Amino acid sequence: MHKKDKAKLGARLMVLDVNGRVMKRGVILNGSQRVELPKSGSYTVRVGKGAAQVNVK
Repeated sequence: MHKKDKAKLGARLMVLDVNGRVMKRGVILNGSQRVELPKSGSYTVRVGKGAAQVNVK
């Protein structure tokens, strides 16, 4: 997964599954962050105050 926009350093990152369960939490350390997920599916990624829906194959 990748995003064109750079995230602010220190911004909080959260990945939620379709049921709203938190799959990953973290902090942006270098303007971008790679996140490993256990399986394919649809996820909501929140970074700071923003959010995006992503599909992982």
